[in-house]
Amino acid sequence: VRVLPSDFRERFKEIINQYNIAQEDSSRLFDPSVTKEEIIDIKNRAGGYSILLLHAMIFPDEPVIIHSPEYLRYPIAKQEAFYTFGAWLSRVDDLWDIKKDGLKGMKQLATEKIVTWESLPNETQRMMGCLEAFFPRKRVEKMMGEHYAPLINKEIFTQYGESKE
Repeated sequence: VRVLPSDFRERFKEIINQYNIAQEDSSRLFDPSVTKEEIIDIKNRAGGYSILLLHAMIFPDEPVIIHSPEYLRYPIAKQEAFYTFGAWLSRVDDLWDIKKDGLKGMKQLATEKIVTWESLPNETQRMMGCLEAFFPRKRVEKMMGEHYAPLINKEIFTQYGESKE
């Protein structure tokens, strides 16, 4: 926080606070008693608020929402679509990190089978629909094709995602 300009810190203090709370709550993913609902909430907030904070840094003149965005609901503000994108990225990351996180004793969306390679295509389509509410479909499809297609391909993950021992 200290490296951010003071006017940015003041204007976006609530989103910075929400981001920090989500990061702190992530340590609870190592608690064996953490519930499925808590895992979903923590992972959604950690991914969603990360993207909202990044968006605020890149576009400081745009308004930022911080009131309880929800994953995969129809967005009424562009920032809600970004939050969904961040939560979706968290799901993709969890699938790629399932073995490593499991070995560390970390509960996350993939280790608890909350998200699977089989459920990801549906979530991807819905996330893209959220972005398409604010951006042209061709642009969203291009972004997905050029930047994320390999990361959401189970065959690529199977070949390259886990170290072979």
